[in-house]
Amino acid sequence: MLAACTTRAVTRHVWADARERTDANRLTSWGKAIYKRRKETVERSFADAKLRHDHRYGPDQGR
Repeated sequence: MLAACTTRAVTRHVWADARERTDANRLTSWGKAIYKRRKETVERSFADAKLRHDHRYGPDQGR
């Protein structure tokens, strides 16, 4: 009786397989090398944008 009325269903996110492939690729030596380059290019552009548009610091809260 219990087996007839209770079932277990395991569901995964739609992109779970893609996420696993991406993580596996990122942890290779090539993935680590290319991530190092990201600091020099992408993150730098965010830092420049923050500096030039006065988003370096948040509003002073609690004062």
